[in-house]
Parts: sequence; C-alpha cells; structure tokens
Amino acid sequence: MGSNSSHFQLRNNLSILGGFHGTEKDASQADFNMNPVIFCGILDHDAGSCTGGNERVDGIFVNGSDSTVNQSAVLFGVSIVGGGSKSSSAGGMQLVHSSPVIINVNFIHNFGLLAGGLYVKNDSRVAFKIHTNTIEGFWGELKRGIKGIYHWASHKHIQKYCNEFAYRYNNREMKNNERFVDFLSGLANTKLTYKTLTA
Repeated sequence: MGSNSSHFQLRNNLSILGGFHGTEKDASQADFNMNPVIFCGILDHDAGSCTGGNERVDGIFVNGSDSTVNQSAVLFGVSIVGGGSKSSSAGGMQLVHSSPVIINVNFIHNFGLLAGGLYVKNDSRVAFKIHTNTIEGFWGELKRGIKGIYHWASHKHIQKYCNEFAYRYNNREMKNNERFVDFLSGLANTKLTYKTLTA
C-alpha cells in the first residue's frame, strides 16, 4: 500500500485464500500459523513485521457503494492488521451494500471512527463462518488467572485485569524478551501513585 487512501477490494467471483504454502490440494490443508497472510495497514511499519510506525491507511479493505460484492467474493484465512485513522469508518474492513463470505479472518489492532475491525453499512449481510474457541480460551485464562493468581478483583480495577490478560493473550506468540521490551516501551510518560491506586 502506498498512501492513506490506498485500499484492497473484494471482487465478485474471486476468493482470497491464506494459510497455504503452494503444494496443498484442498482448503482443509490450510495452516494459518505456518503460512500466515497479513494485510498490513501500517504504511511505515518495521521491516519484516506489521508493527511500529504511525502512518496508517483509512481502511485496509474498502468496498463502497461503487464496488459492492455478493457471496461469490470470499476472504479466507488471513489477518487484517493495523489499519485505521480518526476519520475512517473502520480500519480493517468497510462494507457498503455488500455480502461477502468471511472465513477464519483475524482483525487485529485496527481502529476507526465508527468501528475497529469491521464496519458494515446499508443492508450489507456478511456470511461469517466462525468458531468461538478463541474467545472461550481467553475467558478460561482470565478466570483461572483471577481465581488462581489474584483470588479477587475489585470493580474499580477489573478493567485493568482484563487489559493485562488481553495483552498477554494477544501477544502470546511473542518471545519473552520482545514482550518485556514492548511492556517497558508502554510505560513512557505514565505515572500511577499509591494514592490513586488505593483511592
């Protein structure tokens, strides 16, 4: 992508498939971890990853009223990462009058004015084929963490506990040293006093 206004578009009778190395003969052989396909919305991202940088596209996939699609447009096994701006409807995907099929697609760290990952408008009907294993796994970790580590969480701080476990879960594939450096970089210009913590 070259500029903030650059986008990918879904097209009728076109399937975009991720998770493949090139030797597979069937969609069931897709391996999203071994063969990731990432649509990155960070224009000035770090080399070899979709991190760092501040310049982002206004929507990674945009199908407006002039580019509507039906269920012959398929997006399968990809990640849509880091798109968005304060003026965009959604950083990940914006659909108007469109009804594509979306299967095993991760929306990660996208943001926008009206939605983060996906904004659907004007009678769009997206055919999702999804599972709940990921969210169930996350809630299981959160509950075990609060019961087994902290034993109790106040109403005042429950969001902070959730944020901690969301950060851990979203970055579970990072190496320990990378996660530690990322954590330290987030502490810049922050101040939390004991009085604020216990008030």
